Amino acid sequence: MSTASAFKAALVAALEATYTTPTVVTYGHHGEQSSTELVMVRGVSVEVDFGPMSPNRRREETLNATVEIYVGSGGTDQQTVTERAYVLLGVLDDYLQDPGVASSTQITLGGAVRHAWLSSHELEETDDPDDLARGRFARITATVTARARY
Repeated sequence: MSTASAFKAALVAALEATYTTPTVVTYGHHGEQSSTELVMVRGVSVEVDFGPMSPNRRREETLNATVEIYVGSGGTDQQTVTERAYVLLGVLDDYLQDPGVASSTQITLGGAVRHAWLSSHELEETDDPDDLARGRFARITATVTARARY
């Protein structure tokens, strides 16, 4: 059975414990929740391969979770908004680093996966006049990759 659901739930739980107010962490789209700072754990894609040594052994999964980091402001200062989005990305990246403690469960997301890491990210800023009239925003779409066996 795939570990995708456990991976996503563990990632959300870790981020909820890591981020502080005013950042809101959501499992999926934020829906009606509103905040100037959102971290949304969205979809998960999975690639499955045979486990080591034999095709009869356990399966090896590579999981990719999409994490959207959104920071918005009613003002006109794009740099501040973008820099705050990168600070929030840094919190995620730092969490997934091995702190060098033998019993660390951060990189395994509490044992849900063998290891997880921030594998890519992309920044989006708008130049649409309608969006700019409402303020500034920065959206970083990040990928957290993990490996697991089941």
